[in-house]
Amino acid sequence: EMYEAAIPFFNRAAQVEPSEVKWRLMVASCYRRMGAYAQALIMYQDIHRSHPDDIECVRYLITICKEMKQPYENYAAHLRKLERQQEQQAYQDGDMPGPGPPRHMGTVSAFE
Repeated sequence: EMYEAAIPFFNRAAQVEPSEVKWRLMVASCYRRMGAYAQALIMYQDIHRSHPDDIECVRYLITICKEMKQPYENYAAHLRKLERQQEQQAYQDGDMPGPGPPRHMGTVSAFE
């Protein structure tokens, strides 16, 4: 199986770059795609404990909990909170328009 063969490589990458959460997420994803849901869930929960603000991990937790028919409401509430924080940060950084109607800079009409 392709996913089973990939796990040692992602584990090695996680050892080389321990601060990079994506490698551990890839290992968990391999387990999930292999159908080893319990093992994947444990990994996602472990990642979530060490990186509680990782939106991608929370999204995967919601997905796998739904697949396993496990409660996921706490993760969904946490995801909404993280997304609000992300939007607020983007607004503060000037990456997004603020709340309220769009500001018009004035228009020039061809029919003046």
